[in-house]
Amino acid sequence: MILVKNVMTPHPEVVQEGDTLEVVAQLFKERGYHHLPVLNEENDLVGIISSTDFERTIHGATLFKVVDKQAYNETILKTMLVYNIMVKDPISVQQDQSIESAYTILKQGNFRCLPVLDENELVGIVTAQDLLDYFMVQHKAAVKL
Repeated sequence: MILVKNVMTPHPEVVQEGDTLEVVAQLFKERGYHHLPVLNEENDLVGIISSTDFERTIHGATLFKVVDKQAYNETILKTMLVYNIMVKDPISVQQDQSIESAYTILKQGNFRCLPVLDENELVGIVTAQDLLDYFMVQHKAAVKL
């Protein structure tokens, strides 16, 4: 049985629930992340923010037909907090769960990422891409035999 800890991304970059979206924008842009776990002041996992959540918020200027979209977006980035747009209390998996169980949760919930915990401590994230990559490597190894 392959465990989540064998395919996850360990020690993911995180944001705090009180950070502004400016912090999120910088991490998504500079580091190419698609998901960021959100911690509170006690370093407990309280949410997750995806690039989709972020983009939906930023593109509100277009939706509401705001004349000065750049000023609107700058205001949003500097004033809106992660807490306001994160998915609160995200479903997570334990690092010692099977990748099959992570796959089932991702598929049933139509998620793309799950925070990975060791008891209550965030230790990683596992994405649909992580699982796909793992299965492709296994498939290639099986084909070579």
